[in-house]
Amino acid sequence: MGNTKENSNLNFSNGDQMFIGEISKTPAVGKIFAKRKVYLVAVEQVRESGEFLGLTNENGSLTTQNF
Repeated sequence: MGNTKENSNLNFSNGDQMFIGEISKTPAVGKIFAKRKVYLVAVEQVRESGEFLGLTNENGSLTTQNF
């Protein structure tokens, strides 16, 4: 995902990057972490939030719904 008319990239001072755009005509927003440790903390927070909100299946995997 490069910088095009459809996609934009934002760089943070700590080296992280955020992008907003589309992948295969589907809207996409994402973050690229400069440090693995910070990424793993974010993943754990998402996992805990999914469990709290009841968005996990019997295997503990996050599930999503299309609205």
